[in-house]
Amino acid sequence: MELLSKYPPATAGKIIVWGLLASYPFGGMTWQVLHYLAGLRRLGFDVWYVEDSDSPLQDPKTLWHTPNYTENVKYLSLYMNSLGMGERWIFRPPSEQNVCLGAADSDGLQRLYREADAVINLCGAHYLRPEHSEINCLIYLQTDPFVDQVRVAQNESWLIGQLDSYNHLFTYGYNLGKDDCLVPVERYQWHPTRPPVNTDG
Repeated sequence: MELLSKYPPATAGKIIVWGLLASYPFGGMTWQVLHYLAGLRRLGFDVWYVEDSDSPLQDPKTLWHTPNYTENVKYLSLYMNSLGMGERWIFRPPSEQNVCLGAADSDGLQRLYREADAVINLCGAHYLRPEHSEINCLIYLQTDPFVDQVRVAQNESWLIGQLDSYNHLFTYGYNLGKDDCLVPVERYQWHPTRPPVNTDG
């Protein structure tokens, strides 16, 4: 299976995308991640895909929760290869801080974080940990508007501590802050964005 593998030279900088393609191997999550990766590569970025989350895993075949990540890694590898990114992904199994699969070990992942121009937290699904402190630019991309805004309005300290660490906040909520939108917008400026649709391939 090959979706897209011809890209312009990477001249626009290095970007890491955090997502849950392997952890939640549903069609919507998979296609969302793939469109971002392919789109950023088409724009000339050196793109890496990383799962560095402690989110529980769901088996790609049964969709049941599983402690065994073998099938998840196979699923991830299949789609990364389909994009021509077979050497540009890293998967850290949940709760295993010193284990990484894919293109780098845990030391290589830390080096990649230091080298990257930005990390995009797609869906806001990755929670920041101390080892993420060396990242140059953190971008939070909210794909399900409303929940974060309400939790901030309720002064939820844990979420506020997370969001305070980000350089930029983006949301699919195009009407947030508008007069006809009742969702509370406090403390942060949310920049509206649209989900990419890559029609190549």
